[in-house]
Amino acid sequence: MRIVVLSGGIGGAKFLVGVRAHARAIGADVTAVVNVGDDVRMHGLQICPDLDSVMYTLGGAHDPERGWGRVGETWVVKEELAAYGVEPSWFGLGDKDTATHLVRTQMLAAGYPFERIVGVEYSPGLQATARRNLELFRSPDQRCHRVEAVLADARHWRLPKGPVMVLIFNSFDPATTREVMRGIDAEARRDQPVFVLYVNLRRVAEAGDGFAGLAALSRVHASRRRLVFANAAGWAARTERGPSSG
Repeated sequence: MRIVVLSGGIGGAKFLVGVRAHARAIGADVTAVVNVGDDVRMHGLQICPDLDSVMYTLGGAHDPERGWGRVGETWVVKEELAAYGVEPSWFGLGDKDTATHLVRTQMLAAGYPFERIVGVEYSPGLQATARRNLELFRSPDQRCHRVEAVLADARHWRLPKGPVMVLIFNSFDPATTREVMRGIDAEARRDQPVFVLYVNLRRVAEAGDGFAGLAALSRVHASRRRLVFANAAGWAARTERGPSSG
């Protein structure tokens, strides 16, 4: 026997605890179909509030006093983002919660046909958590099996050899964006294609002058929420594939 529950977040998670207990008593399986309508991309991370509430609650990791989030949560990431003036300030990510979002984002990226996927993490604790979770990740849709989390400062991290696509999802303030982009620009002086995709769900103007002064990279596409840059080899590859490719 299988019991299927359509669930939301906090209330649905509590309901599922009771359903699971009943299912165990009668020898049934439980499948939870959880709301993803509130999912959002923020700070470059895929955040699924209701899925996380269900996972934390059923796993015994939720905070019973607050009713949401992780027990024993800390807020270093939230405080650092506030110090940088990064918006939205109303949405606070706990440190343990951030590790969940980092791993999920990398796991989702593994479904694309990349040769290798690398997540750059500045925090040693979050990088260690990401590595442990990636070791456990299994998906029938996974097309990239070289997925890793490295400990590095994005301002000084060197691009891998060969063709590269860099995703920056509203992660930095303008000054840091400028430093990161200058480092990528220096690495983009190569014969292989280098693409940079910058996404901001509010408006790319928040990056300020973060993309000024680039030499090897030039803008391929611009819209309110997205910018795409490519080096000369990237432009050539895009031209060879034709306008329908991009």
